[in-house]
Amino acid sequence: LYKNFWCRYLCPYGALLGILARFSPFKIRRSREKCTHCCACTNHCPALIDVEKTKIVKSEECLGCLTCVSRCPAGGALDLTVGSKTKHTVVRPWLFPVFIVALFYIVIGIGMMNGKWHSQIPYAEYQRLIPEVNKEYAGR
Repeated sequence: LYKNFWCRYLCPYGALLGILARFSPFKIRRSREKCTHCCACTNHCPALIDVEKTKIVKSEECLGCLTCVSRCPAGGALDLTVGSKTKHTVVRPWLFPVFIVALFYIVIGIGMMNGKWHSQIPYAEYQRLIPEVNKEYAGR
């Protein structure tokens, strides 16, 4: 068939990543002036995106792994940026995962502050119910 067929066309996790990539404020931008057209970015991209031929990587298939940025031998040819098409700022690549982890903890914190994080089921009830679930699955 096709290389990465499952990941590109059928995987639900890939679809979720595609939706997140579409609305992400982070984009990978290629400087045409600094690019040497060595194709290292394209050759190392696990999503098989043709990075070398784009100005801004907008593909829903982009995983945000930044492999293309790290493999580029031409300094400044590929940059992680945040902002709009006309006004954007170059961001250090290590800030991307820091931002994602911070966002994760912020969402959890908001859930805890609103009282939506903890279940209404008491711990003793969990202790009583969990062995019953295991018995039901063992009987199948």
